[in-house]
Amino acid sequence: MKKIKEFKGIIIIIFTIILGAFYWYELRPMQIRKNCNGQAYLDSYKTLKTGESFSNQSELQDRQEKLYRDCLRYKGIKNF
Repeated sequence: MKKIKEFKGIIIIIFTIILGAFYWYELRPMQIRKNCNGQAYLDSYKTLKTGESFSNQSELQDRQEKLYRDCLRYKGIKNF
């Protein structure tokens, strides 16, 4: 028990670093991807509502994919 008390500060620092890394590399990118996907979907839906015509469905999907990738790039995620 004395050893744990001696290393209490170091254990707290290590635990904080691990939690910070988990947030930065797992939770944050997941939240950003979810947000960007929603934004791209809403923008393409608004585009359809305004009456802008597309010759086929793939053009709309390409536009949505471009918006999604641009959003990811803007928010700092390069690997998609």
